[in-house]
Amino acid sequence: MFYRNIPAFLISIIVLSIAILVFSINITRIGLNNKYSEVESSELKDEVEVYENFNGIPHIIAKNEQDLFFAIGYYQAKDRLWQMDIMRRAAEGRLSEAFGEKTLNQDLFLRSLEMGSLARKSLNKMSSQSKEILKYYSAGVNSYIKNNKDKLQFEFGALDYEPEEWKPYHSILIGKLMAFEMSFSFWSDYALSEIAMKIGTERAKDFVPNDKETPIVNQSDTNTILLPELDSNFISSLVGDFGTGYTGSNSWAISYKDESDKHTILANDPHLPINLPSRWYQMHISSPNINVIGYSIPGNPSIIAGRNDSITWGITNVMADICDIYLVKKGKNDDFYIDENGKEVEFDFVRDTIKINGKEGHQYYRKRTKMSALLSESHLWNDDKSKNKFFKEYNICFDWVANKESDEVKCLYNLNKANNYKEFRTSLNGWNAPALVFNYADRTGKVAKLPVGNIPIRGKTDPSFINPYWDKEFRWNGYKSLAGIGEQEIEKDGYVIAANNNFYPDDTFISHNWEPDSRARRIEQLLSEKNFTTIRDFEFMQMDNYSPYANDLLKLTLPTLNRVKDRLNNQEIKALNKLLKWNVILSKDLNEPLIYNFFKRVLIEETFKDELGNGSYNHYCFLTNYPDRLILQLLKTENHILFDNTKTTVKENKEVIERLRTRGVNISPITKTQKREGLLSNKTVCFTGSLSSMGRSEATERAKTQGATVVDSVSRKLDFLVVGADPGSKLDKAGSLGIKVITEDEFLKMIQGE
Repeated sequence: MFYRNIPAFLISIIVLSIAILVFSINITRIGLNNKYSEVESSELKDEVEVYENFNGIPHIIAKNEQDLFFAIGYYQAKDRLWQMDIMRRAAEGRLSEAFGEKTLNQDLFLRSLEMGSLARKSLNKMSSQSKEILKYYSAGVNSYIKNNKDKLQFEFGALDYEPEEWKPYHSILIGKLMAFEMSFSFWSDYALSEIAMKIGTERAKDFVPNDKETPIVNQSDTNTILLPELDSNFISSLVGDFGTGYTGSNSWAISYKDESDKHTILANDPHLPINLPSRWYQMHISSPNINVIGYSIPGNPSIIAGRNDSITWGITNVMADICDIYLVKKGKNDDFYIDENGKEVEFDFVRDTIKINGKEGHQYYRKRTKMSALLSESHLWNDDKSKNKFFKEYNICFDWVANKESDEVKCLYNLNKANNYKEFRTSLNGWNAPALVFNYADRTGKVAKLPVGNIPIRGKTDPSFINPYWDKEFRWNGYKSLAGIGEQEIEKDGYVIAANNNFYPDDTFISHNWEPDSRARRIEQLLSEKNFTTIRDFEFMQMDNYSPYANDLLKLTLPTLNRVKDRLNNQEIKALNKLLKWNVILSKDLNEPLIYNFFKRVLIEETFKDELGNGSYNHYCFLTNYPDRLILQLLKTENHILFDNTKTTVKENKEVIERLRTRGVNISPITKTQKREGLLSNKTVCFTGSLSSMGRSEATERAKTQGATVVDSVSRKLDFLVVGADPGSKLDKAGSLGIKVITEDEFLKMIQGE
């Protein structure tokens, strides 16, 4: 029997081997894609050439702008049509057409934002030039869809539907969706209002981080309405699957002069929610009047961050508060509400149907005030099962800067063609949302920082809590441009930095949503040392993991923990010893960052959770920059009320930190001057050659973590030279000086204590 099965067995092995070989060859060809092609379409006026490099990045060369934007649409669709389709569906609340009933709640919520109608209104108000750009871009997308039915991304086949025609307003939808994703007040206002409903508005103000590094003070002197307690499902049913903690963006530009000429370098790492594929799409586009390379958002025909022949620019989120929410008092029945004049008026009713894949559509009426649709109509917290009488009396609507018609397409088109700072600045006039900081550098040696976008003129409106819709004094009084607010220009040696931090003057309220200033401080620290003047230096900076925030937090907490160090068990002593040697570098290869982050999480939980309860605490921590900033401010205040444990009869102060021992972490103080002992303490190390298991920056970091001093040159002060493949002249010099030479493996064993 065994011998009879040998032929079948051998055939299976051969077939499998051939399959693996073919697959490997195809993967290799994909990874090394390096080809030239032409876009072919009867809609083109002239020849369009496209060169894709080995990373698959298209370089599109057209002889006129009409063909250029057509080709941009074609190539974005070729690579990212599925992504573009999902983004436009999300913005219009049409996900259920693809994914079925499980996304119905998300569609209901997103339709209450009415981004589809906003995009159409903006299109009607756009310049004729912008309309033409979107028309040609859409034609390119549709040409790809029409002529490549057999090459569409596999997701379309998996869900058994074909992409619809791309329309010009769909590109505007993508911009509105981006503005929504960067409008964090949709979440923070609800979370803070929920806290106000639970403990009162005045106490809830303690949960709003102060904009400056000073003790907490009241954030508003407005007569915000006092709200009753809210169901703990309030935010969770609202947010659904959309929320993530914010991950910060960084951008900086430096200008310096050496013996030969003026120089500028700009770095940018703009972060949006992590997706596969990436939200960014890199391309080079060229025509007689445009030559620019950089990053676009699929669905958008221009470069958002990049460079042309004269200038370069990067972007970060301003973190502006551009949304406020309002309580709408019900009238005599559910069809009526009280308007801003105290009169009872009827809601506008919009009949709508959400199509659902595999099921009958969901028909409903969307209620609208004069301001917006009701958000409260879309979520489970206002269903018939709600036990809170509050929902029998109120609805919720909102005002949002992105409701304003604008023409960002024109802004980006002119930006891509700008040749100097004046043209750059002028190109961004009229930018509305999302509010962005554009960092700038040019060939003349100039660098600059320019916030753009609109913020509301609020009057009595409280930016952090729900406001009464029925009182017109709480309405916005128009919009104010950010242009000129926080703007910075440097003609010669100097630098500009933007890292979602607050660098704005005190006389204009912009936001409470800032990120901690840790990243901005670290960037400034490195740039001020004036040792970072090359592109390679900036690449190392972008990989830097040193955390000023961690350093601040430990300096504020460890002295208190040190008073209870005699209570440590063996496991805690191990954690202590690790942290005593830690240099607050958040390396993925170290255990110390895990210990630190656990400690920080528990510290925040022990401080806030007893006041808020599980539901409100989770909602408050949804946008992580609120608790992260507030805990540092509280630690600088000796006896703040938030350190009191409401579950005890004793008034606690900052000794809350001592309670953390019961949660598994106790550590001792690290001072700025304290000497950190490591396996390579007092040793001077140099690296040469190509390392196989890690990059040079990682090796340097690991050596420094163990207390070593890492240098770039060989001298008699060197203790040993670590040698990789293809070492240079450093090896010969080390030999002539009698300096110890070790291999990469020997170095790894050394830092592991072997």
